[in-house]
Amino acid sequence: MWADASLIPLRIIGNILNFVPRRIRRASSYLGTMIEEKLSQDKRQLDDGSGVSPANLIDWLLKDAPGEHRTVHDIVLRILAVNFAAIHTSTAVRGHFPTRFIWTDVGSAHTGMHARLV
Repeated sequence: MWADASLIPLRIIGNILNFVPRRIRRASSYLGTMIEEKLSQDKRQLDDGSGVSPANLIDWLLKDAPGEHRTVHDIVLRILAVNFAAIHTSTAVRGHFPTRFIWTDVGSAHTGMHARLV
């Protein structure tokens, strides 16, 4: 009983400080019109029978999404997940290299920058 009562303030603070719903709303406001346009284009192409190959991430996600998941909200969540994965892996790699390498300018005609192992 005491353990549950002590977690209540943490749950309230966690709900107040949770920025995920706010980020989803912001991404929906940025991407919503583009996704709706792509959905209508996709529906027109299905009606016409003229299939165009996917040209960007939204098209790829719409192509592979099942019918019940072809909504603006679901596509926005998938785009946010892809962005998180890309940023996370890039940051993890970038965070590892400064501890092992020092970037120096050695005046190479080809690249100009080289990594030197410390």
